[in-house]
Amino acid sequence: MYVTNNDDSTVSVIDTNTNTVIGTIPVGANPQGIAYDLNQTIYVANIGGITVSVIDTNTNTIIDTIPVGNQPSDLAFDPLHERIYVTNFDDGTVSVINLCPRPELQQQSTNDIISTTVNNKNDHTMIKNII
Repeated sequence: MYVTNNDDSTVSVIDTNTNTVIGTIPVGANPQGIAYDLNQTIYVANIGGITVSVIDTNTNTIIDTIPVGNQPSDLAFDPLHERIYVTNFDDGTVSVINLCPRPELQQQSTNDIISTTVNNKNDHTMIKNII
C-alpha cells in the first residue's frame, strides 16, 4: 500500500501483511492525491507545486516528474483510454496525462500532457483546450 505524507513530502510504502512501513519515497511538495495504473505505476499529485510524481512500484523509485497545473490535488485513472486525469485546484483546470502513446499522435510519448481544460464558473462547460 502507498500513502502520501503531506508534511514531509514523501510516500510511505506499507507491507499489508505486517501493517508496517517498509520504506519512504521522497516526492514533490506536499503530496496529496494518489492513483495506480495497470502497469504497476503510482501517480502522486504534489499540491504544494505544479507536478505529478511517477513511482515505479517494482523498485519504489521516482521514474518521472510531470508538470501540470497549479496545485494538483486529486487524480483518477481511466483504464479505457489509458490516461490519468489531474485536478489542479489553484487554476481550476484538469490536466490529462497520456499513459500509452497513440499512433495518431506520433510525436507524443508516454506521460505527455495531452490537454488542459478550463472550466467556466463551475458550469461544466469547457472553454479552452490546449493540445
